[in-house]
Amino acid sequence: MTMVLEVAWHNDRPEKRLDSREQVDAFVQELASHAPGTVTAATAYALAGEDDEPDHELLIGADVARGVGVARYSCAEGTWYLTNGSSTGGPVLAVHFGTPVELPPDAEVPLDAVRAALHGLLTHEGRRPDAGNWVQTT
Repeated sequence: MTMVLEVAWHNDRPEKRLDSREQVDAFVQELASHAPGTVTAATAYALAGEDDEPDHELLIGADVARGVGVARYSCAEGTWYLTNGSSTGGPVLAVHFGTPVELPPDAEVPLDAVRAALHGLLTHEGRRPDAGNWVQTT
């Protein structure tokens, strides 16, 4: 089955459809460069066709100035986030459509981990990517 990622991140920009590693990498760079110093977030869904209704969501965020981002995966079985394994002290804030989203203090990861999560969503056909250290939230 051929999958495509549908990503949305800004009210005045149309949703994008990504189907290759190069498009995913370019999107993460675009997202990360939007507001340097801020973790700008987007939602991503893996879809099999135009009318596909996703049963999952991957929230990703990126800040190119600091070279970090976040990834949070949600589905009917629960919610997980990528962790760096150590706390930054306070919650990590990502801005999604102008609204702050709070993630745990250990949720900032290198941008390469965010890219890997997005690639994984596509290659795993919407299931939680297996790259990285995912922690289930309560």
